[in-house]
Amino acid sequence: MLGIRKVPDMEKVLIKEWEIAMAVRSRQTTGVLTKHIRIVDMMKDLRDKQRPMISMLDDFLTPEKHDTWKQFLNLMEGIVHIPRGSLEKAKDIKDIMFILKTEGYYKTRIQAHTCLMKIIRRIDSNFARKVDPIFKNIVKLDQKSKAIKGLAEKEMTEDETVFQAGQVLCTCALHQNQSI
Repeated sequence: MLGIRKVPDMEKVLIKEWEIAMAVRSRQTTGVLTKHIRIVDMMKDLRDKQRPMISMLDDFLTPEKHDTWKQFLNLMEGIVHIPRGSLEKAKDIKDIMFILKTEGYYKTRIQAHTCLMKIIRRIDSNFARKVDPIFKNIVKLDQKSKAIKGLAEKEMTEDETVFQAGQVLCTCALHQNQSI
């Protein structure tokens, strides 16, 4: 015989406190998601600004301009320590950016875009003067990117701390009700 089990008052209290704790947690999570979405949108905007800058470099630096391209590859190999074989496969600046990001150089303090621009400026003084306005814009965008990433890390650690504190409070409340 299946009967409907009555829930004692103590279990009702625990269930109600658990529901309250979950509601608080969902509000915190919603705030975290909103912050995360805002940060992701800011990063997308930065990338959208960086892409045309890199495309502008295609006018100055291509494999067809053999001398500057060769100097560029030599500098890349020497400064970034990326194997020459993977650099020679690159057909344009976008391929070079892909190599910079996948070869692990982006994990250092310098962003991939800034690294690329610093290498390009070393090719030739005349060439550096032509590329200088693009260089300054890309460095500014990379600095903003670093700032946004720092903000994201800071907010994530703060949110984790708040969430952990909420979990501790809920656990304490549950233990107090069980001991009564």
